Amino acid sequence: MINAILVPLRNAAHLTRRAHLTFAAQDCDPAPEILYIDNASTDNTPQMLAGWDCHVLRNSAPKSVARSWNQGLKWWFKQGAEYVLVCNNDVELRPDTYRWLLKAGGLFVTAVGSDSVEAIAPPYNPPDLTSVRYNPDFSCFLLHRKLWDMVGPFDESYLGAYGEDASYDIKMRTAGVLAYCISIPFYHVASGTLKHSTPKEQAVICRQADSNRTTFFNQFGVQIGSSEYYALLEKLCPSVPVCGNESIEEKGYLIDYQKDRD
Repeated sequence: MINAILVPLRNAAHLTRRAHLTFAAQDCDPAPEILYIDNASTDNTPQMLAGWDCHVLRNSAPKSVARSWNQGLKWWFKQGAEYVLVCNNDVELRPDTYRWLLKAGGLFVTAVGSDSVEAIAPPYNPPDLTSVRYNPDFSCFLLHRKLWDMVGPFDESYLGAYGEDASYDIKMRTAGVLAYCISIPFYHVASGTLKHSTPKEQAVICRQADSNRTTFFNQFGVQIGSSEYYALLEKLCPSVPVCGNESIEEKGYLIDYQKDRD
């Protein structure tokens, strides 16, 4: 059994250092193993990672978020992992985050981002697993191998960052899978990667995000975050309740949406 964590990154070593402490402190059993995808960092990130007990895949040139996620997930599944916790390097977790996401039992389960570091301070009250939101947060998500086999990889036509997450949510719902989040908060330094990039890199990131918006609209006919976008998600796979301590997967909530389309 492997409790796998995947973290793509580029630079921002000070954020990664803080994040790593919380990844390594997860109270799951066995202790988590962490894989960093280093997208050609130019600060002291490579030297820092070399001194840690972790796995590192270093790319000679930056890869997009989608390609980094796919690279890391393929690597972990090849190692025999059944599920992988995927995080940004600008997040910090409660020590029980991995354990509760796993206990929730779904194929794609996330925690909920907060802009307050107090959100991850004790006491660590257990989440109510009978109350979930079907609006996943892709900055901290647990993905099961079953879902990967069912839905496939992230769409690498989304370069840089932006849109690859919303595209995957649509792919999941099209396959009848409801991704959801439980009430476990994590601290998220909003746009941490963008804010700590050089002005030149920021301009490139923003231009590519705009291009990805166009890619998404051309694929699905809606803008991310619009009312039409949420209507599309609901149409593809209507929300259903989670009852008692049974997870979505255990109750068989893989919706046969084809009946509604015929």
